[in-house]
Amino acid sequence: MLNVSRRQRALRWFAAIVLVSSSVSVVSAAPAHAASCPSPGSSCTGWDPNTTGCTGISNLEELPHGGVGLLQLRYSSSCRAAWARWTSSDSRGGIISIESTDGIEYQVNLAGYTGEVKWTRMIDFSKTVRACHFAYFGGQALWACTGWH
Repeated sequence: MLNVSRRQRALRWFAAIVLVSSSVSVVSAAPAHAASCPSPGSSCTGWDPNTTGCTGISNLEELPHGGVGLLQLRYSSSCRAAWARWTSSDSRGGIISIESTDGIEYQVNLAGYTGEVKWTRMIDFSKTVRACHFAYFGGQALWACTGWH
């Protein structure tokens, strides 16, 4: 009899631990920025533009770069924030970035495959910003930036 009650207690403890563990993992799996920015502007700095619910998206500038892809400086009027977006037309990697004149910068490494689309985090558009693309291949560095906006 004693062994049965120990087994039952052990099974109850095990079930409780599994239940708590699964609850914790579900809570911790939620992304940090799953909803829209709390308010437009500086609070959107650092957010992913594809998870914020920002609307009114337009391209401030598009820059075809060396036959390897298209660099865009994008803007959302609802979030009042800007970010860089890259669409690759060949299989070369590189880096895209958005930077502001006051030193904020976000970079994303490109994997380097045709049709790749990547974007940076956002920067408050009350700052002056530009988007840049850098790639190095065949012994040659390619560097291009949009104008400051």
